[in-house]
Amino acid sequence: MIAIACSLSIQSCEEKAKSHDSEKVAEDLNEKKFDTRESEKNAELVEHSVACSYAVIGLSRLAEEKASHKDVKEIARELEREHHKSLEELKAVAEKEGISIASGPSDKAEDKIKDLSEKDAKHFDKAWLSKAIEKHKKAISELEDALKDDKIHPLEKEWASKTLPGLRAHLDKLTAIDDAIKS
Repeated sequence: MIAIACSLSIQSCEEKAKSHDSEKVAEDLNEKKFDTRESEKNAELVEHSVACSYAVIGLSRLAEEKASHKDVKEIARELEREHHKSLEELKAVAEKEGISIASGPSDKAEDKIKDLSEKDAKHFDKAWLSKAIEKHKKAISELEDALKDDKIHPLEKEWASKTLPGLRAHLDKLTAIDDAIKS
């Protein structure tokens, strides 16, 4: 009886370790749900964008607490507000399309947020800006690629088209603040 209990306990722990990353869990669920590559690609766009939004929101909250430059705190507040709005829109798209989504940032994003939280005040703002710029460049590239795909679903296309200009504006602001801090 004890051996069975131990075995079940170990198996349960292994399953929890495998499924902790909510982005990965959503990805696995969507792979089982959608049977065409087109539907899978649309689900991937939504699930990844949701996880990225959670990551940017987490990064932004951290900067609101830890940043020393006023401009960094201000852009962090703006990013948190606008990415939260985008996240809510994405959740609505996911619900309409039957797409499973993450419930928070990926484990990798959480690790990066933790690493940034350990930066001292002198280095935090530059490291945070670098990460925020990187995330926005990647998101812009992914949405541009998705919009070039003629098989993107209408809801995803509408969301991507609406979101892209805001991401570009964020990137411009982040880059300008980064340049000003480096000067």
